[in-house]
Amino acid sequence: DVAKPDAAKPDVAKPDAAKPDVAKPDAAAPDPWESFTPVDSRPGWATRLVDHLLDAVDRVVHSEPVRATAGALLLAAAMTWPTLRNPTRALPDDPAAAGDAWRIAWAGHALVTNPTELWRGNTLQPELHTFALTDALLGYAPLGAIGTGPAAAILRYNLLFVLAFAVAVAGGYALVRQLGAGRLAAVVAAVGLGYAPVRLGQSGHLAVLSAGAIALALAMLARGHGWSLRPGYRPERTRIGWAVAGWLLVAWQLSLGLTVGVPFGYVLLLIVVGSLLGWLLHRRPRLPLRLLIVDALGAVAAAAVLVGLYLPYRQAVRAD
Repeated sequence: DVAKPDAAKPDVAKPDAAKPDVAKPDAAAPDPWESFTPVDSRPGWATRLVDHLLDAVDRVVHSEPVRATAGALLLAAAMTWPTLRNPTRALPDDPAAAGDAWRIAWAGHALVTNPTELWRGNTLQPELHTFALTDALLGYAPLGAIGTGPAAAILRYNLLFVLAFAVAVAGGYALVRQLGAGRLAAVVAAVGLGYAPVRLGQSGHLAVLSAGAIALALAMLARGHGWSLRPGYRPERTRIGWAVAGWLLVAWQLSLGLTVGVPFGYVLLLIVVGSLLGWLLHRRPRLPLRLLIVDALGAVAAAAVLVGLYLPYRQAVRAD
């Protein structure tokens, strides 16, 4: 037989199981604040409301539109200085500014007292429709109803004078960004639109200075229709609210007068025709029904404003 190893072998020495316990660190001391405000407690409704408000304010303050608007306002105040230094006693150096200040005041007065006598201004008596001899600035009539006297009229005009430049810059920035350009390009375009020499030369004609709202209206319409120059039309980006706001701003812009309103009407017509041709050439993409209804109503409202301004002007021309 093959010799087998002896099964009986000395046991391998094993470490002694009985060893002194390793010293463990003491448990962490309880946080004294836990007894004051338990961590797992749910905050009350007032705390949650304040937190939501603070979060909302933080999002608004750090949003690009708010920063662009704030920059436009600061730049307008600086570029039109010293308009705001004596806002109740001095007007810009163009003599036509006094006429615009009177027109806004008269429109507000007629709106409150007797709207049917709006176009029969208190000048050039006994001629009729004297208020239709120039741009009526009807879009500012609600502001003209606030305050009375020369100081209120001067203050009102100066504030609108500064805001007109700010709206032009903000509108130009919004339009260029919506079309797909970067921030630097949008800033350059916005400043160029707001402070072009041709605009600075019209410092006494508020209707012309207020044309900066055209860019803002087009930006709203483009955003509402989900359209940009880079990706083109995207149905998932349509926003009915922005489209409604754009058409309302279009109607307001037209209400300022025909000097800018008529050219803007032609621009809108070209945009509608171009959009229709693009829709036909791109295999007729689906358009939301609600958006088409908003566009139809907006076009009707814009045409109604133009006709409403045209009739008094036509009567004034015939009377002459």
